[in-house]
Amino acid sequence: MSETAKIKMLLSAWLDYIYLEDLSNASVDAITPLGENIWDKGVSLVGDNFLLSKPLFQKLEKQYFCASTRQNQPETKLALAFPQIYQVSRKQRQFRPLFTIDVSSIFVGKFRSRGWDLTEYNFQPVIPNLMELLQLDEEEVEILVTKEGLKVFLETTFKHPFSTLQDFLELVELPFSSLSLKRSPYLLRFDFVAANYKLKQDLQK
Repeated sequence: MSETAKIKMLLSAWLDYIYLEDLSNASVDAITPLGENIWDKGVSLVGDNFLLSKPLFQKLEKQYFCASTRQNQPETKLALAFPQIYQVSRKQRQFRPLFTIDVSSIFVGKFRSRGWDLTEYNFQPVIPNLMELLQLDEEEVEILVTKEGLKVFLETTFKHPFSTLQDFLELVELPFSSLSLKRSPYLLRFDFVAANYKLKQDLQK
């Protein structure tokens, strides 16, 4: 085997490894030895607004965002995702978010019974899950519309017109996936950055 062929074979194996590692990092276990990662009770979506029950808001605020807690542990990021897409692994749910919306900042403010407008918050596509669950190829991922806000991203990615995020949640389908789908939002501890995906692009060049 020529040196060029060996390099190509090694590069192909490395690219496969990167893909599997990104896919692993893009899933979230409901519970770990460090505690809960997922909160799906007391979380709802009305129109474009994300609502939390007051007991859950107070619990998360105290657990992760009060002054004494923030001094004694690394910064915690909480995100919202929907719909719930998961498989059962090791007797617990393992979630696969398509995108996450960073809502950490709400916990350093006051509770709002009317909720928070999600179109005002930053979102992050979870590229490995989008590729796997929507069967997008790399060319399609490259042209995802991510700079015009969450609603434009969802409408152009899923090819479904909708009025509100709640409407989207009721319409969304995953025709290529065998995973469980529940049309409800959830909170998660999650800070996925597709560094390996970017590395994969560089290697392919």
